[in-house]
Amino acid sequence: MAEKAKVPTYDKLMWPLLRALKSMGDSASHSELLEKAIEQEGIPEAIHSVPPTDGRQTKVSDNLWWSHAYHGKVCA
Repeated sequence: MAEKAKVPTYDKLMWPLLRALKSMGDSASHSELLEKAIEQEGIPEAIHSVPPTDGRQTKVSDNLWWSHAYHGKVCA
């Protein structure tokens, strides 16, 4: 599980989230933001496909969701 240690945390995904939002006109679905952030950051498949403990979505997707949630609280 060496890859798990390399999964970006939600705070490390804040700038990628903001860059993705800006490049998409400040409006996008979670899956669109995830795809754009992965592309812009060059996150390899082995990292962005690491499953979380709950098994619902990938760890990167979950962490990006938290980044977006905190961003929403700051901008509210």
